[in-house]
Amino acid sequence: MRISWGLAVGLLVFSAIIFPPYSHASDFPPKVVWVLEQSKDGETKTSLSPAGIKEHLQLDTLHWVAPKDEYISCVDGRNEEECYGTVGGDFGEWLLGLDYYNEAAGSLTQAESDRLLIDFINTLKRPLFWHTDHHALEYIGHHFGVHELEVDDLLIPDLAKLNTTQGILESVLSTHPQAIGCGHVRLALQRPDEYLMNGTAGIVSMGIRSFYHVAWASNSLEEARKQIHFPVLTGDHLEQALITVIVRPNPYDDIPLNVTAQPKLVPRRNEAGERPMHSTFVYHPDVIGPFRESIADFLFSRLSVHSPELTASVFLDEMTLKGSVQLSETVYHLASKVPWYSLTAYISRIPETQIPLWMYIGIVALAVVGVLLVMAIILCVRIKNLRKTAGYAPIPSDAAPINDS
Repeated sequence: MRISWGLAVGLLVFSAIIFPPYSHASDFPPKVVWVLEQSKDGETKTSLSPAGIKEHLQLDTLHWVAPKDEYISCVDGRNEEECYGTVGGDFGEWLLGLDYYNEAAGSLTQAESDRLLIDFINTLKRPLFWHTDHHALEYIGHHFGVHELEVDDLLIPDLAKLNTTQGILESVLSTHPQAIGCGHVRLALQRPDEYLMNGTAGIVSMGIRSFYHVAWASNSLEEARKQIHFPVLTGDHLEQALITVIVRPNPYDDIPLNVTAQPKLVPRRNEAGERPMHSTFVYHPDVIGPFRESIADFLFSRLSVHSPELTASVFLDEMTLKGSVQLSETVYHLASKVPWYSLTAYISRIPETQIPLWMYIGIVALAVVGVLLVMAIILCVRIKNLRKTAGYAPIPSDAAPINDS
């Protein structure tokens, strides 16, 4: 019996060492094969090579997260936090939907735009992202004669400090390109025809006003930050590459993995506080799709008049079409001189040296049952041998009963 237990324990220890279990929740992804492909050469001396890209991204240390409740940052390479990226961030995607909503509804007032944005943010489990930069803050501060203007001064404005009215402040924030720190939204304001904004910058300005109105309707700075995330990016554009991140299941897996998590990238890394070591534009197309669909579904549900030709699917298709055009325009204006890379992560369901946790538990359970069966058989054999040794013999079925009288 001791030998049986020893064999069972030895088998389990051996399997745990050779095939350690993993959990999808804590150790995702189990195995990744990275493929880096270059689609366009760079035109500057500072352009990153494929080896430089891998060094910058530190692929083995990336944080994988399900993006459902994560905000989407801008592609801007001045961000020093791990993030997902799209042109204009969350707010850029919102403007896409707002523009087509305006087209489908026939008209849109500022009050309606405000209400739509507030209600949409309330459906999210996190703040809506847009960013500014220190150049825009310097311009706004200089315009109103305020030295070292802070972003908090815009979220909860002190009109006396700014020596202005809310109307004038709104006008500067929403119509002056220099007051917009996001390159994508600034370009959409300046080039409405190229960005398919119905030939007018009015919807862009309206959307910007609504963004600030959300903050201004808050009772405190803390409450405003629960509604919108409005960081200030610093420094100049020194991006050295454009990276498009794609995640796919390994095509060689028998049962392809349903991929839900996505890797966050750090666009800019500093070395000991000196000049940025590397800076890249970051774009996550797989993350954008579900968020864009949520915007389309929300805005379509708020339309008061529906035509037979217009469905939520059509609404999404129109957003996707405009989104592709706007992406091309922004990349052309901001990233035309840097190399373009496609970084694809192929995810395997089962790594070469690991097995799923459920399978590992099953093996342990089968081993335990096997040990118990072996013990039961050994016990039965021993009982039988003891009976024979003690001289007990089975009683014949036809034996006469014993009469003591």
